[in-house]
Amino acid sequence: MGFSQGAVALLPLIVLLGLLAVAVLRARNGDVARLDVGNDEIVIIPRGIFKLFAFTPRLRVPAGVLSAAYEIDPRSLGVPGMRMGATWFPGVVAGRFHSPQERSFWVWGKGDRAIRLSFDGWTYDYAVVEVADRESALNALSAVSRRNAVGN
Repeated sequence: MGFSQGAVALLPLIVLLGLLAVAVLRARNGDVARLDVGNDEIVIIPRGIFKLFAFTPRLRVPAGVLSAAYEIDPRSLGVPGMRMGATWFPGVVAGRFHSPQERSFWVWGKGDRAIRLSFDGWTYDYAVVEVADRESALNALSAVSRRNAVGN
């Protein structure tokens, strides 16, 4: 007894829907990315299936380009632009977006709070990242942006 050809043809769709369900469940916990903040660089690491949806395992940002980091409601920003190696559908926003005015990198699972990192003179103008522990991430990022402000 084997699967019919119709069932085999549906298998990729079933797998994709399963991956989407896992991503949406992870997003409900606000645990879609990790921020590693160091003296020389900030690394944005999409977690789990969000790596696939962001089309990158990590984004390395030179710490010197960070001008500000603050908590926002990403829904207030609207559509970030055209997808350029990115995914945008309910519950999953991840990857690179370009508009005529700006370039951005997102890892967001539709929660109501995330961190916006603003950059000066870099490839991207800003990033929006949803992490489980926003307070710790904001403290580390604020220290970097303060150090950059003093150094300029």
